[in-house]
Amino acid sequence: VVDYDHQSYHLDKTGVSARASGWIKELEIRDDGIYGRIEWTAAAAAAIKAGEYRYLSPVFPLTNDGRVVMILNVALTNSPALEMEAVAA
Repeated sequence: VVDYDHQSYHLDKTGVSARASGWIKELEIRDDGIYGRIEWTAAAAAAIKAGEYRYLSPVFPLTNDGRVVMILNVALTNSPALEMEAVAA
């Protein structure tokens, strides 16, 4: 799932809605990173187009040597923890 502002990740702590902003349809591992194709909901596509959201922020556990184990979820957000290009640039 791609949610809004990590709401599904923090659902047990906040009790807020965890509606989807999109669904990951494809993932591809390349030499320079992990790439994905997201199917946006109509509301999320409109929010991105309107400039209400700008970034994606993945949540993933790491091994002790810093390797990504899996992607737990991704959030559409304005405060990503990683430096990356804006999805709505």
